[in-house]
Amino acid sequence: MMCAFRNLTRENELQSKGLKIELVDHGIASRIDDTIEVNRALTTDMWEDLYASILEHELQHDSGMTTLKDFKLDIFQQHKDIFKFMYLNKNSWTVMKPISKRGEDWIINHTLLVVYGIIALPFIALAFL
Repeated sequence: MMCAFRNLTRENELQSKGLKIELVDHGIASRIDDTIEVNRALTTDMWEDLYASILEHELQHDSGMTTLKDFKLDIFQQHKDIFKFMYLNKNSWTVMKPISKRGEDWIINHTLLVVYGIIALPFIALAFL
């Protein structure tokens, strides 16, 4: 069963900011310009609290270029049950792709590029030793 926006204040906040929600069948959630993409599976009653937490997280992002604020928000904010959701919804793992295509546009997740770069540094250093 699908849960609707139960918090009318949140829905009004989205509209006042000129934002809309687009349900998708991949990833978890992502803010791209004036659209917040949300995995359709999050809208079920089972994930109502996680959905609210993730929506709040996405609302904290600004549209446009990734900033240090966005990076900190993505790295340090934790969501209860996120790994359980990912385990039960295999299509959500696409959230781990640093580069993806949306329509004709390429989307770059700068946070993941930095994280993957940090992970790769020791291996690159070892290659030159």
